[in-house]
Amino acid sequence: MHYEYAAHKWILVGIVNEADLTKALAEGHLWGAGLDCHEQEPPTFEQYSALWENLNVVSTPHIGAATTRAQEASAMAAVNYLYDYLNYLMSMKN
Repeated sequence: MHYEYAAHKWILVGIVNEADLTKALAEGHLWGAGLDCHEQEPPTFEQYSALWENLNVVSTPHIGAATTRAQEASAMAAVNYLYDYLNYLMSMKN
């Protein structure tokens, strides 16, 4: 596959040097990118406007999953694991 053809289909998901990513997108070396963390957290428009202006970029702050529902689910899971562990310890005493 030729690089020139492939570049229009590539999407990057992960942690990268953001200045290089912005340049690669502007020059057409990548079709798009997905980011769930940034060099600067929380991300600001002043820092990331050049990246965010590209419609092929999906970007969320690192705490993008920190919704009320996600936090409640995490708390309940921690309580349930602790409860199960304590029950296990109690069963070992018998």
